[in-house]
Amino acid sequence: MALDLAEEFQGAVKELRREQDKVRQEERLARIDEAMALTPDRAREALAEERAQGIAIPAEREAALLDILAAVPATLRERTQTTLLQARRRGTAPATVIPVGEGFREAERDAYYASLFPERRPRFHPEDPLPHGNPEWRLESLLGAGGFGEVWAARHGFLGERWAVKFCQDEASARVLKREAETLFHLKRDLPRHPGIVPLQDLQLSQEPYWLAFEHVDRSGHSSLSKTIP
Repeated sequence: MALDLAEEFQGAVKELRREQDKVRQEERLARIDEAMALTPDRAREALAEERAQGIAIPAEREAALLDILAAVPATLRERTQTTLLQARRRGTAPATVIPVGEGFREAERDAYYASLFPERRPRFHPEDPLPHGNPEWRLESLLGAGGFGEVWAARHGFLGERWAVKFCQDEASARVLKREAETLFHLKRDLPRHPGIVPLQDLQLSQEPYWLAFEHVDRSGHSSLSKTIP
């Protein structure tokens, strides 16, 4: 692509660090919480505000920025929620485990802020149909992304049920995905109702993009199927 996404990424990280350093430590954590709730509509509004200030944003750059910003909440949750949950269980102050304050080395803080942005643009987008699947299933929101691939929440337009769909990124990760499917198949056969195993609902391993679809379990531990299964 003509657009240098690495340059955009570095600029965004530096800007975030500058803005965070302007406020108190407690406010830094609060801003990270707010960023977890960033929606595509709010990201578009932010870019519109820049244009209103006379800042020119080429269409290619805007599309790339919107893709990256859409992935930020999932990346933030992945980087912070488990750490914060463990801290709360131990009675530890969040500011002592999330490297945003002066108690951490500069390198630690820089690395943390850099990790809050996705490694690459998401491959898929909200409202995309589930590839090679029932067209009633539409991708809803990005749950996580990394070197392996992406995990999306998908919703059935008629039934209202939700899946967590795991996509792989390349042939190497596709082989891992296939082994995972085989393992899950054997687990389902041997432990059909184990509470610690999220059920595999469907899979598509015949053509790219490959994916596995699981029952969607939200952060409170509730399944989206609980409303439809007596």
